[in-house]
Amino acid sequence: MNINLGNQANTGVGIMKRAVKGQLKQFEVLLENRTGAMADLTEALARNAVNIKAISTHANGPQGKVLLVTEDDMTAREALEKSKHSFVVSDILSLELSDRPGELAKISRLLAKAGVNMESVYILGNRDGSTEVALKVSDIAAAKKVFS
Repeated sequence: MNINLGNQANTGVGIMKRAVKGQLKQFEVLLENRTGAMADLTEALARNAVNIKAISTHANGPQGKVLLVTEDDMTAREALEKSKHSFVVSDILSLELSDRPGELAKISRLLAKAGVNMESVYILGNRDGSTEVALKVSDIAAAKKVFS
């Protein structure tokens, strides 16, 4: 889904281009904070030809957390289950923004005004003056309304 929302937010910095690109899945994988844990996880995905679009990691004490966005949600889920990794899947929203300073600030403020919390943010790529970002938010339906 690629819904062009046009030029919508003039906040003194210029007009912001926004387009809702669709919904993706975020995999939150819990790992031991140990040498080789990331290798085990990424090898399990590689064995099943799962391409990672975005990744973020954080370790705190004996536990680590990996947040993943992949190109094939079903195969990623199967690979994680086969490799006995503990994970949670969440819907995330993909947006296309103008690639210039302040665009993330604008959408962050719009979501905040709507009472929607941003829980995760990923940059998925840049092309032709646009940046694709993915957001895990507290209320995806409300977030979609903000951008419609």
